[in-house]
Amino acid sequence: MRMSALKHLVKTILRSAGYSLPHGLAAAGQGSKIAFPRTILGSGCISIGEGTLIQRGAEIQAIERMGGQQFTPRIKIGSRIYIGQRVCIASINAVTIEDLCVLSDHVYVSDASHGMNPLRGPIVVQPWESRGPVTIGASTFIGYRAIILPGVTLGKHCVVAAGAVVTRSFPDYSMVAGVPAKLTKSFCVESGLWVNSPSGAIQ
Repeated sequence: MRMSALKHLVKTILRSAGYSLPHGLAAAGQGSKIAFPRTILGSGCISIGEGTLIQRGAEIQAIERMGGQQFTPRIKIGSRIYIGQRVCIASINAVTIEDLCVLSDHVYVSDASHGMNPLRGPIVVQPWESRGPVTIGASTFIGYRAIILPGVTLGKHCVVAAGAVVTRSFPDYSMVAGVPAKLTKSFCVESGLWVNSPSGAIQ
């Protein structure tokens, strides 16, 4: 093996074990890191705040072109956020994750979907569409393998259970679970307790 090839191999190995931010981001906050390996598409449409950590295997895709279609996506990831392994965030419209959120491993967030009208032919040839932007409010926790679908807005301090599929929006201080996700508890600021829904029993 030539010395130049060996040096390149060593650099690749070291890089794959480390963290950095990709070049060309719309905004790159100080102290933020994304682990290798990773897949970043449309970096010019992606902004990341300060002190955010994204673990290995992340797929962050701001999709500007697909199958002849053109989009103007925007992915905004705030400050002091933790994002676990193998997370996928995809946008053809807008995805916003506000400050201090935690996304567990294998979480999926997307504002995009295939057209699914049987009268328009196979799904694979139908155009992509967005049913609205996605917003995850500040200090929200998203559990393992949860899915956040197009058009969803989660308020601040929400909790999404592991494996939940969130198909609609929920206000601040909501705890949701299930497929599709439903409100299970709401946090009462006055009492400092989570209150069951809809019975109102306190645990």
